[in-house]
Amino acid sequence: MKLCCVCFQIKYTGELNIPQHKAARLYIFMGIATFLSRPLVGALCSVRALKPQYIYQIALFGNGIATLLLPLAQDYPGMVAYVVVYGACDGAYITMLNVLILSSLDDKRRASGFGIETCLASLTTLIGPPLAGWPQLF
Repeated sequence: MKLCCVCFQIKYTGELNIPQHKAARLYIFMGIATFLSRPLVGALCSVRALKPQYIYQIALFGNGIATLLLPLAQDYPGMVAYVVVYGACDGAYITMLNVLILSSLDDKRRASGFGIETCLASLTTLIGPPLAGWPQLF
């Protein structure tokens, strides 16, 4: 999911003639939005009326809609809005993924399930950026 925002954001801002120092500042906005959304979504998990699966699906839907609407962001404030929405949904997605993994397994398998999920997530995070830049090497 991070492939769209992280790998292509600076190139897209260059096409929009946004200076690099402003484009780099977008990562700060995304990080703040992710940082703030994680504890807020974690607190939502304690509300019995809300199911974690639905919060997870809403977060992924929000990421998809934000990415689909990215071409409408033609200036710096539009890009800030995009990275804030994307970062908030990304933080919610990561938080809910851990909650869903830990709540769907029994006590005996919880530690190994969480470890496997963490290993697989770290592999995709590690391999994603080089694969995104692969066509540019040739």
